[in-house]
Amino acid sequence: MQELSREQAHAEFVNSGPRQRAHGLRCGLCLALMAILSGSAFTAQELSAPNPYHLNQGAMPMPDGNQIARMKRIHEKWQEYDALNVERKKQMVKDTADLLLLAKDLKEEADRAITGQLPPRTVREAEVIEILAHNVNVKMKLTVPAE
Repeated sequence: MQELSREQAHAEFVNSGPRQRAHGLRCGLCLALMAILSGSAFTAQELSAPNPYHLNQGAMPMPDGNQIARMKRIHEKWQEYDALNVERKKQMVKDTADLLLLAKDLKEEADRAITGQLPPRTVREAEVIEILAHNVNVKMKLTVPAE
């Protein structure tokens, strides 16, 4: 193919048919219009400080003062709940240790008893052990509700 100089290409364009010139003008206008529209789509403020919540504004609105206060109350209740459960567990450990000690003492006294009948003091200790065992069982099932 023959290379054309600038003047020859211009002369060929001018001498070409109206259909070809119209196509060239339409392409040029479309490119110019796209350049103009793409430049005006964003303002200077939008380009300098983009909104990080732009895509999620409707999906997750920021909480208002009442919602924040409610969330704080719920958080405080959960902290209180955790503190009460820690205290309950400490009490269970203490009661279990006491229960074990009383059970060992009761067994020793029962082994020392010569007759088949236990003394009244030993029977009272057995009742205390029963009450303490029941309390530990209840505390093991118990949880303090948050609300």
